[in-house]
Amino acid sequence: MWALALATAGCVSHAPQIGAIGHIEAFCAPREARPTSMASIVTTMADRIDDPFPRLSAIRRELKATQGAIGYWEDQPILEPKLAKTFGESGDYIRIDAIAIPTAPERDPNDTTIPQRRVYVLVKDHDIERWIGMTAYDTQNVCVESTRQN
Repeated sequence: MWALALATAGCVSHAPQIGAIGHIEAFCAPREARPTSMASIVTTMADRIDDPFPRLSAIRRELKATQGAIGYWEDQPILEPKLAKTFGESGDYIRIDAIAIPTAPERDPNDTTIPQRRVYVLVKDHDIERWIGMTAYDTQNVCVESTRQN
């Protein structure tokens, strides 16, 4: 029994967990942004830049037009080995301070491609904050009907 416990102890993941979002800037009215959806989406990002350096004003305009939200962290590590090297990180993790998630586009039911969406991430690039566009594969909606009781 001890041998099994010791063998499985080495299999425990030591990857950083996604922390609680400190603040959400929602563009969802009359609905509300769901932090758990945002945290899930951030874990499905492709390890590449699709849009280098979009402007925050353009990101906010898109969120207002389509609905969506910006979730803020402070130095949240995300496993992206290729980008970590690009951004001067010593390990396999990039550090993000925010993610902007527009509503996912409607899909054709006959579309057989892998569902994806554009997200915008505020990263630390050699300790300088920059917004980048990335692809995420979790297409759940971050704006949901409110479940609050009056």
